[in-house]
Order: sequence, then structure tokens, then C-alpha cells
Amino acid sequence: MKVGRGADAIQLLTGGDGEHDAGEHPSGGGCFIMAPWPNRIRDGVFEHEGRSYFILENAPPHAIHGTVNELPFEIVEQSVSTVTLRSDLGDLWPFDGSITLLAEMDGASLLQEITIASDGETFPAGFGWHPWFRRNLGGGDVAIAAPVTDMWILDEAMTPTGERVPPHDEFDIRERMTPEFGSLDDCFRIQPGEATILDWPEASLRIQSSPNLAHLMVYTPSDSICVEPQTAAVNAFQLAARGIEGTGTEIVSPERPLIGSTRWTWNKI
Repeated sequence: MKVGRGADAIQLLTGGDGEHDAGEHPSGGGCFIMAPWPNRIRDGVFEHEGRSYFILENAPPHAIHGTVNELPFEIVEQSVSTVTLRSDLGDLWPFDGSITLLAEMDGASLLQEITIASDGETFPAGFGWHPWFRRNLGGGDVAIAAPVTDMWILDEAMTPTGERVPPHDEFDIRERMTPEFGSLDDCFRIQPGEATILDWPEASLRIQSSPNLAHLMVYTPSDSICVEPQTAAVNAFQLAARGIEGTGTEIVSPERPLIGSTRWTWNKI
């Protein structure tokens, strides 16, 4: 993702410079889709309609980041400024379904819309984006401001206890602030439909999503910052099964797909 044109364009994503193989997903760089769940399912286990289901733990003790980031997508339709891609949800997911991504360039914005559909049974679902933005573009570290309402308390396994608290201390990202390396790996709830801003000295990025993308994961590794709009909390399916409200878990059926979108608008300063 570059801001500007030609030799003066600025790459916002870690690992975004140079040539790429579209069939490879580099670790710690770029941006990928998390679906049919975002982030972690603890122990890879969840319940739906009285039955327990197990997903392979690809990051023990968790099943993490969904299934589709490792699956090929087919091109359904494309034009100069838009592309529609589709994939099945894969053999690791215990239900038949699909994901469709519509990506559209609109001036200085990238609009992405995701649809998760069932081909038969109902199932719980969620999705999100996992971009690895560069912490520093050369002139100083990025600052972030997000419309946070509260945050989930995480346990030693980095999954929510079910409690939520107002943002506080280094977790208060409501006002423009530069998070320190390693300070955040946390899941927030945000005001639906309001924008999150990333500001570098050279550029700014505005992330504004549909109201059902009311969660934001923020992770601060060494050379990146991951600001991840998502429909559901970490471990949302297990929380919902316990009767915890506000998890963002949706039940998809053939008649009711899960649809949501995010618009990223950039400006070179």
C-alpha cells in the first residue's frame, strides 16, 4: 500500500517494498484477512447448537487467524479499479461456506467488503483484517487515535476473561499517542462507524469501517504496528457460548450472510 506516485511514493506496509509472489504470504508483513474468525480460538474448541467443534491449533494453545489466509482465491470479476475474489472456507473449517472479497480503488481510498456465506448449515462467524503497518517511515514513529469505548481484560493465554474495562494508562488510545514497542497486544471495542487515525510525519491513514466492525485489535511488535479492524473479539465464540454480551459473534445461515466493509483513506503530508 503506497501513498503518492512514482519515485516519491511511500510504502505504509512492512515488507511491502520489492517484488512479491501473490501466492505467498510473508510472515510479519503485508496485510491478510482473518476469517471465518479473527484472532484466537482458545484450545481450538467452540460450541454451536449443542455440539462441540475442534479446529487445528496452529499456534498452540490457539487456533489463530482463521483459515482463509492460507487458501487461494479465485478471481470472479475485475475491472480497472475493482476486483472480486472468492474462496471456500477450507477443510479445516467444519462447515461448508465461502468468503467473497470486493476490493475497489476510489480515489485516495481503498474500499474492501467481505461476505461470509453458508452453503448449508448455520455457523458462528467473524472476520477482520491484519495489516502490518510500518512503525517508522523515516521521519518518526507513528501515532494512533482510535474511538475506543472499552477493552477486554486478557488472561495469561491472551484470551478475554469476559470482563471489559474503560481504556486506561498505556491502553488509552482515544487521544493521539505513540504506543511503545511491546506495549499493546489488546482487543478494544470502538464506537461503531467511527474512524481510527494513524499519523506519521510523512503521511496519514484513516480507517473507517461498517458499524459491525466494532472491534479493534492493536499489536505493537518491534518494527510494525498492527491496527486490525474486526467484527468480533478475541475468542468470541467461546465468550458468546458463556452468555457474554458484546462479543460480535454472528450466526451465518444460507439466508443471512455476514457482510462488512472497511475504507482506508490516505494522505501524503
